[in-house]
Amino acid sequence: MFAQHWELLIANRDRIVMVQGMTWNDWGESHYLGPLIQDEKEPESQAWVDGFDHTAWLDLFAYHAHAFKTGDYPAIGRDRIFLWSRLYPSNANANDSLGQPANWQWTRDFLWAVVLLTDPATVMLQCGPDQGSWDVPSGLSKLKLPLTVDCSVTASVQRADGSGMYFSPAGFTFSTAPPSYNFNAFVAASP
Repeated sequence: MFAQHWELLIANRDRIVMVQGMTWNDWGESHYLGPLIQDEKEPESQAWVDGFDHTAWLDLFAYHAHAFKTGDYPAIGRDRIFLWSRLYPSNANANDSLGQPANWQWTRDFLWAVVLLTDPATVMLQCGPDQGSWDVPSGLSKLKLPLTVDCSVTASVQRADGSGMYFSPAGFTFSTAPPSYNFNAFVAASP
């Protein structure tokens, strides 16, 4: 919903005075956008935030903020892939004394992707046997892939002329056997 919320704000920018990223430091609620500051630990939240860096969202935030401020999306100088997902299924059972979070059944098990492309291309998302391929235009495209089995996430951009990119984020592994009920998003972006 990250990109969809921004699109709604941008579509209504003439009626909205200001947008503020209010969840910068909500580490315990997994809503943070910036880097985790290792010297300043949020009490009782390390189990949910360590290893879940959300810094990649900052570039996507800046892209949309520019459009909100000016009314025009910035030119895309290079292809980028932004990926995020929980690392565990919402209905999985874990040996966790805290139990499942409230409203766990509202979540969906998808790999979410936003792709910024300089030119049209075929985008492929894969996690084990779950895979999808989309022909998308230049600009921003939103994609999603269901996640069902243990797997590692990969993404690629391919063009007829042989150009493109392959992205396999380190540590982005979906597991059907979670050690705890961690609903934090693993976020990654191509360089």
